[in-house]
Amino acid sequence: MVNDRPGTNRRGQIMLVGALALAVLLLALVPVYNAVFMAEGAGAGEPEGVSDTALSAEAVGIRAAQGLAVRTGHGSVYADTDEVAAAFDPAFENYTRLHDEAAVAGSDTYVRTTFDADAPGTEYGVRVVQNRSGYLDKPTVAHTPGPKNWFVVRNSNRTGLGWFTARFDVSNLSETDRFTVVASNGTHSVELGVGSDGGSTDVTVNASGDVGEMDEPVTCSSRAGEIVVDLYRGSADRGDCTFTGLDAVEGPVSVRIRNGSSAYGVYELVVRNGTGLQPTIEACTAASPSTSSPCSSPTFWQLAVTTRVETDRTAYENRVNVSVYGAGGD
Repeated sequence: MVNDRPGTNRRGQIMLVGALALAVLLLALVPVYNAVFMAEGAGAGEPEGVSDTALSAEAVGIRAAQGLAVRTGHGSVYADTDEVAAAFDPAFENYTRLHDEAAVAGSDTYVRTTFDADAPGTEYGVRVVQNRSGYLDKPTVAHTPGPKNWFVVRNSNRTGLGWFTARFDVSNLSETDRFTVVASNGTHSVELGVGSDGGSTDVTVNASGDVGEMDEPVTCSSRAGEIVVDLYRGSADRGDCTFTGLDAVEGPVSVRIRNGSSAYGVYELVVRNGTGLQPTIEACTAASPSTSSPCSSPTFWQLAVTTRVETDRTAYENRVNVSVYGAGGD
């Protein structure tokens, strides 16, 4: 089958630029089946008759799946997993169709990368998000300030953690009662403390615990009175400031906040299983963005993606599970 339609090269170039923007995280692939292909006289290694261009198109499609899954899951709140899949599938189908057509235009090769929402390899996690600025203390049913020390994910139901970012108002950070996040797997832990730097516009981050302890705090610059901190991977100031992240602890983990009243801003985190979440974190609704209390929404944790390549000599199919957030624990 030949994909040689007018305009596909140009559209493919445009979409390829988008691919570079989407590939912002490290790709982790978990093969579920061996690559299956039927070819005349094919031996070990890559399937005979499949061009490097086609295989490259497959790799780009997989990276796009991860990037689009993050954008979809964090771009809105959803009532159920069907809504997540319905938002993702058309965007992914359009991207891969245009890119795959452009990649093999003018050849006798057909490439198609698809997402299967019903396959066992597709798994959904839970995103906890506080969209409106407020203190990071324990949410209450009445949406009033609660205790400053609380478990986001309880010890009794540890789970995989794949994301934790926050945007803090620097003027509300404390130099002494530092906002602290603790990730623990019951054996090892990391504590990240975030506070002001002596009344300046800078922010200091220190790590303690038996994994990834730092000898001295790291000073990070803020912008316009705010700072975005990736607590999971350990970076701030657009990556110019790095430190030990919560990912230093192998999952599954519990997640605890201390001195939540010493930080004001917004935050979001993603866990693999929501059964251990603080019970007062309610499911997100249409009204959730108007409150300063966190809510929960389903999101992707892992995607089942299939790539099929056909030429006049070969039919090649590869199925992989794409981990959206990397390993992230169990």
